[in-house]
Amino acid sequence: MTSRGNKNNKMNTGEKTPLLVIITVLSAIASFAFIYYGLTITMSEGLQQGGGIFAYVVAGYGLGNVYLLSSVWRNGGRWPVEASKLMGLCFLAVFILETINSGTKEPVALTGRLVIVLILWANWYTIKRIAAWRDSSQPR
Repeated sequence: MTSRGNKNNKMNTGEKTPLLVIITVLSAIASFAFIYYGLTITMSEGLQQGGGIFAYVVAGYGLGNVYLLSSVWRNGGRWPVEASKLMGLCFLAVFILETINSGTKEPVALTGRLVIVLILWANWYTIKRIAAWRDSSQPR
């Protein structure tokens, strides 16, 4: 391997670490926001019948994403990426069904869905980038 190849390899793993730390922290903050939102729904007094299930799903997604972030940061691997994709799609389905069930048809609801989709995508993308970084930084 040439010295230029070593330099490029170092740049691919070393210089991306600060960016990965930033997006990981943002993803963790989003996950804790999901947990907080789920707990807030659970603790509210005017909880509707289906709202309790939705609250558990929201908090569960947040907890699951924190676990996946921790796992992929420590161990790497491909399974956290696939698990994040599956959790995100399941959460999105529950979120859309809850929005439809509540009868919300305002444009604000569409904006809320788009924001949720963006957050779910960002969480998956973060886990995917960390997995790629971990795999490239591990000795072969």
